Amino acid sequence: MDIIYSIKKEAKRKKITISEIADKLGMSQESLSQMLKPNSIKFSVVRKIAQILNVGIDDLLGEQQASIQHNVHSPNSPQLTGDGNNEINYNTTAETIVENYKNSQKIIKKMQEQVDGLIEINRQLTEKLLK
Repeated sequence: MDIIYSIKKEAKRKKITISEIADKLGMSQESLSQMLKPNSIKFSVVRKIAQILNVGIDDLLGEQQASIQHNVHSPNSPQLTGDGNNEINYNTTAETIVENYKNSQKIIKKMQEQVDGLIEINRQLTEKLLK
């Protein structure tokens, strides 16, 4: 499943039309439709579409994540292009996104463990003070 298909599928699931997405992006429906047809889309647009659809970029990557993580590259995979003239290799970008997501989840887990530890210390101190 490619990212363009995922965007269309998620939009349909959320009952948001391509026209509504285009409006929120500040472009015409025709411009967005043309951008989606050749399977070439700017990464910044994918990020904004993910925000509009209230999903993570990893949700739009879907099954491609597994392929990317196993270094499998389909010749039909879309290329994400960066802002300006710089082209971003889709696989590198997707791998980076997946890696950043995993790292952020690890950080969140560590922070939660620290908060839980502080709550326990607070509980113990409160018990001692109340005795």
